[in-house]
Amino acid sequence: MKKTTLFFSVIIFGNLLSLQAQNTFSFEADEGYSLGEVHGQQGWEAENTFTSLFVISDVHSSDGDYALKGQVDAAVNVGGNELPGITNSTLAIGSGNLSVSMDLYLETPNQTGAMDLFASAIDDSSASPRLAFVNGFIVVVDIDPQNPTDYDFDQVGFFEYNTWLSYRAEYDFTAGQVAYYVNDELLYTGAINNLSQFNKLCFFFLNQGDFYVDNVSLQETGLSIENINTQDFTYHLSNSNGVLTLSSNNRQITSVEIFNILGQEVNHSRGNNSKQVLVDMASYKEGVYIVRTSFTSGEQNSFKILKD
Repeated sequence: MKKTTLFFSVIIFGNLLSLQAQNTFSFEADEGYSLGEVHGQQGWEAENTFTSLFVISDVHSSDGDYALKGQVDAAVNVGGNELPGITNSTLAIGSGNLSVSMDLYLETPNQTGAMDLFASAIDDSSASPRLAFVNGFIVVVDIDPQNPTDYDFDQVGFFEYNTWLSYRAEYDFTAGQVAYYVNDELLYTGAINNLSQFNKLCFFFLNQGDFYVDNVSLQETGLSIENINTQDFTYHLSNSNGVLTLSSNNRQITSVEIFNILGQEVNHSRGNNSKQVLVDMASYKEGVYIVRTSFTSGEQNSFKILKD
């Protein structure tokens, strides 16, 4: 089985799914799954050293009784840069625009832990940005396609352990873009490299904290990233007076929350249902902040801002 060098020194597994207009599954008994190691079930194959790390479990599930679990096994040594894989023998290629969604549950890790997922090309050469869930932070891992060992890390949000969250990725292969959502909140939009179709769904983890995956859906869509990400919302941080201006032409702002890099809330301002809100950041320390804006429609916008 091919091994590849990737970030986090983690375990990789890929599901090569038979993709039609829509493909949904929840790892249930009526789909042919049974409790225990997923290796050997429904075409899943893994290197023997790592079969104990991936099981069908009934401990947590968001839909039905079972879920796919990545579980800590202290007897398994995970280290180095060579990453073994677990794959399904069925290869399918998705075309057009695609929405990939699933429910995720991450337990508090025993040590510094991470779980990471992304869509990849057959030969793993796409080097496309992917989301990682690390110590309460949601991070975009962006790989330089010219130098696969060179990574950029960009914090785009936060998550809570020990609760279900929803993950969705909208791929526009024509435009060469992907949009990532967590709990229906747009966290990141960026370019995908050398990826013209969906081939493989991959997960990573450090063997230091259990995670669960359930209610997976892959659906071809007619939407484009441009349509998904069109919002009448602008923001600007003035260098002269430190005032952050948030404006919307058609939506009323109910609140603005600002978090520091540690995930601590440093400001919560009422929007008073107006279309423009000013936040004084003059006294804030230099650094990166996450701003979350809520609207009367129930929508939210989140973005990163640098105060210098």
